[in-house]
Amino acid sequence: DGYGDNRDAFPLDGTEWNDTDSDGYGDNPSPAITPDDCIDTWGNSTLDLLGCVDSDGDGWSDEFDAYPNHKLLWSDSDGDGYADQSGTNLSDDCPDEAGTSTVDRLGCIDSDGDGWSDLNDYYPKDAERQIKASILPFILIALLVTLLTVGGVAMILMRRKPEQSFVVAGQLTAPPPPPSQFNLGMGAFPPPPPPPAAQVMPVESTPAPPEPAPPPISTANALAALLPDTSESTSDEITQDITADIQESVVQDDVVSEPAVTTGGPPLPEFGLPEGWTQEQWEYYGHEWLKEHNL
Repeated sequence: DGYGDNRDAFPLDGTEWNDTDSDGYGDNPSPAITPDDCIDTWGNSTLDLLGCVDSDGDGWSDEFDAYPNHKLLWSDSDGDGYADQSGTNLSDDCPDEAGTSTVDRLGCIDSDGDGWSDLNDYYPKDAERQIKASILPFILIALLVTLLTVGGVAMILMRRKPEQSFVVAGQLTAPPPPPSQFNLGMGAFPPPPPPPAAQVMPVESTPAPPEPAPPPISTANALAALLPDTSESTSDEITQDITADIQESVVQDDVVSEPAVTTGGPPLPEFGLPEGWTQEQWEYYGHEWLKEHNL
């Protein structure tokens, strides 16, 4: 280029030899290989201009960088304030059309100015409403009321004290089965099941048998012993009368009748409980048996 290497800022570039601002770009304009677009100002821009100020270091000069202080953003095609570049909190969701939406999308058309883009605004011309009314809240409220009601009823039932029932020892808690469940025409109930066999407990020694009781003395002999000996002072006729009275008294004393068993039911027949009947069954159903047998 005619400039000595000592004074040539670009000794290997024949199109440049001087760099006034010392930013590495020559003062000679295009078609020079590395022309400086800002000859008098040091700069580091490399994409839109060469050698101009690039504050955020993204390669785009501050003069043409829409976001000179944001390294990831530099252009805004639709001029709505949201960048064409994606992946940031200022990225435009609609980079080809200017918009003012800020809630659901950024930089998209928002006709009613409520912050919701028309695409997601169910009422794009009404700034007071955006989403279609849903029945979900009403369903949740109904479920909540139902749960509260059921829980309250359950607590009330749990707090109620159960009725206490008392059972007297020896008293039946339920009546025995009625005679109609058995064949009354056959004359008696089936015999009750035999009681369980008693368990025999082992004993270490056998107790001595009780002493035999003295033989019973008949009433006639007792009276005869009490009577004085009148064989010499009475006649045979008086003796016979006394003997007859004693025998009659003995006969009456020997006839012992069993006392009638008192029960809670109707009076028992003379022969006692009918065959196959239990005392409990007689208390509940004895009157039916008496009626059937005309007693």
